[in-house]
Amino acid sequence: MDNPTPLQAPIKPPTSPKPKHWTESVRGFDLLILTLVGISIVIGGLTFLRTNQLYTKLNPKWNGSLGSQAEAESTITRADVSIEDDDPTIGPADAPVQVVEFSDFECPFCGQFAPSVKSVLEDYGDQIQFAYKDFPLDFHEQALPAATAAQCVFEQAGSKAFFSFHDGLFADQENLGDDLFFELAEQIDNLDVETFRDCYKAQATLEEVQDDFNDGQLAGVTGTPATFVNGRLVSGADPAGLRRAIDEELNK
Repeated sequence: MDNPTPLQAPIKPPTSPKPKHWTESVRGFDLLILTLVGISIVIGGLTFLRTNQLYTKLNPKWNGSLGSQAEAESTITRADVSIEDDDPTIGPADAPVQVVEFSDFECPFCGQFAPSVKSVLEDYGDQIQFAYKDFPLDFHEQALPAATAAQCVFEQAGSKAFFSFHDGLFADQENLGDDLFFELAEQIDNLDVETFRDCYKAQATLEEVQDDFNDGQLAGVTGTPATFVNGRLVSGADPAGLRRAIDEELNK
């Protein structure tokens, strides 16, 4: 006998795939939207950060708040720096702008800055009263002796003589020392050289130099040159910054 053929299940016709429910399509669409929104947020954030960094570089006075640059510039810190009777000066006391420089006769940047200051004083004339204050740095060996020598000249012969001596010191910074001090003193009219020598050797003006230095520290000076325009600091040897600050004060 032949073995019987095993029973087989009837073959069913193939069925078409079941259509997806509409909620599944919506979830896919939401996912696409959320992805696009996330990408937009990331791009926007990166753009903001780059813009913020660039704005800060171009506008260092901006503190990161949402104020305008004009608002940032309207708040300028000013120090209480005044011109005293014992300060060498150029220009009238009633000038609308007072410029006070804290300087060091051995400082190379001060030496570079000195001709620019002289040019500024010539250009602005009676609109400025300029005063020189001593700020000898302790790592400049000849800065303090030069300051006391210049103050001896001022005490005996006044501001004009002082600034003549001042110009001579800055013009020959490499040779600062007693020989140069005495040589320059001999070239100044109305200055008794022997009296000058006695004043210098006795360090009779040391207290005045120290007073200037203290004034500078109270005003926040940490290096030279430091120039104040109506109390507004122009730091470093910055002739353009000095002129800009003066113009802004005159245009108020």
